Amino acid sequence: MELKEYLQPHEVLIPLPLQGHITPFTHLAMKLASKGFTIIFVNTESTHNDGFPLSFDWSANASQFVEGLIHVFQAHVDDFIENLVLSKPNPPISCIIADSFHVWGSTIAKKYNLVNVSFWTEPATVLTVYYHMDLLKSNGQFVCHGMNQIS
Repeated sequence: MELKEYLQPHEVLIPLPLQGHITPFTHLAMKLASKGFTIIFVNTESTHNDGFPLSFDWSANASQFVEGLIHVFQAHVDDFIENLVLSKPNPPISCIIADSFHVWGSTIAKKYNLVNVSFWTEPATVLTVYYHMDLLKSNGQFVCHGMNQIS
């Protein structure tokens, strides 16, 4: 890669296709573009069309939805990145910035020899709660009365 190509970063941004994740990614994309970055924003065709039938009930099928996001979306993104890299864009793709919930972002980046950045879209306090969930549960500070405990 020539020095000129390093001076023209070309990023692929991959948010979780949910509104609360797309908005922070949009802000990041605009900020990076204003600094001279070339941005490709990967998303489903519509945030209202997540690939499931219109009759699909999220609340009743949350685990099926999450499985789709983890496996199906990953496969589509992998195919997209492969085609993108093979097309040899100018400037070349230098980095994948994936939502932290896309745990597979690093796998795809490594496969195509790209830098991987995990972008957390929620407040730092939410990350702290996730990080300390076991401690909160063991101290009895995170109890949901009337709900079955998830093992």
